[in-house]
Amino acid sequence: MRCDKCGEEVGFLHECSGPPAAVKAILQESPPVLRFAPLHYLKQAIAIARFDEKAMLRTSLDNNAFLYGVPLWFIVNTPAVMDLAARQGFGFPMSIAFAIIALPIAFLSQVAVWGVCHLAARFILRGKGSLAAVIRVMLLGSIVAVCAIIPVIGTLLAGLWGLAIMMIAFEVIHGIRRIHAFAISFVIGIVIRGFGFLLA
Repeated sequence: MRCDKCGEEVGFLHECSGPPAAVKAILQESPPVLRFAPLHYLKQAIAIARFDEKAMLRTSLDNNAFLYGVPLWFIVNTPAVMDLAARQGFGFPMSIAFAIIALPIAFLSQVAVWGVCHLAARFILRGKGSLAAVIRVMLLGSIVAVCAIIPVIGTLLAGLWGLAIMMIAFEVIHGIRRIHAFAISFVIGIVIRGFGFLLA
């Protein structure tokens, strides 16, 4: 059983001391002002990819994560889309046109998946986080999509890594268990992809 306040796995005789001091300190920090700091947010993205919970919590409160996360998402997902265009037989000008159309659609679809998972966490599992906080973390965490360029296993590796990031992010942001985060993200992801397959 996990304590809702301190987040520790506990027994029946647990005397809660509240959230860890490090978490309290992060929650009391003022959100950073708008600034040009690409290297800082690249480091934050790498920290999130390494499952650093403090980096996730700090990013969830930082509006600058949108400004750096959206371009990062498009940059790391472009090679996979271009590869898909090549496998579909598109030449140079058509592959660019395909990417210009496909990338925004894929981005909106990904945000929709995060949004539906967020709603499930909020209203089914009584999570406490916001959709904006989830999107901030997942945008920077999308750096793992660069693994899709690895032949054969790249797409699977990127998907599983992204799923693991979502599990921990939902635990940090919403205060729900990782297994519950895995359940909602896996089931909802399968349903959405199945629906898309039927439409195709």
